Amino acid sequence: MTTHPHKKIWQRWETWLIAVAVLIAVLFILPHRAGGAEFAAAPAVGATLPAKPAPGPRDQLPFSVADVGRYFSTVLEMSAEKDPNGVIRFENLYVSHPEDRWFISIRAEGGDLVVEFRAGGDYGMNLAREFFESSFFERGESENFYAMLSDAKNGPKQKFARFSLQMQLRQSVDLLTLTLRFAPPLAA
Repeated sequence: MTTHPHKKIWQRWETWLIAVAVLIAVLFILPHRAGGAEFAAAPAVGATLPAKPAPGPRDQLPFSVADVGRYFSTVLEMSAEKDPNGVIRFENLYVSHPEDRWFISIRAEGGDLVVEFRAGGDYGMNLAREFFESSFFERGESENFYAMLSDAKNGPKQKFARFSLQMQLRQSVDLLTLTLRFAPPLAA
């Protein structure tokens, strides 16, 4: 039997264990919940809601060559090759059909970021379409990318709040090349 009838309640170790647990809860859990409560509370009458977060610095892009390289390493489940000029390359070397061949290069040119997709068939262009839907871009931006893609042979250019994009599609007999040039908002 674990209870001791001859000990007073404050002398039992179970009582002290419960007291310590309650103290920990009070010190650690409640302040965190209270801190989050201020964000969940409804705004007062006449108060304005905070504006949408401002875009990043206007002289740089919200993503870098390294960020895009990590994205493709994850998606393609392969390591990139990086040349001395800082160009990151991905290529599927082991293909049995030319239409399955694709090549992706990512590089910086001045303040711009250039992503180039070269593909022998539709699979390589699907990689570009998946890139449009990556976490780098907001939904409205992605939707505009698709509209631009349908006119990519004419080299459309569009300004967005966080960057501008110029898209160019070139096609030869056995190769499609889609070039995406992202520029910071102030550069465009």
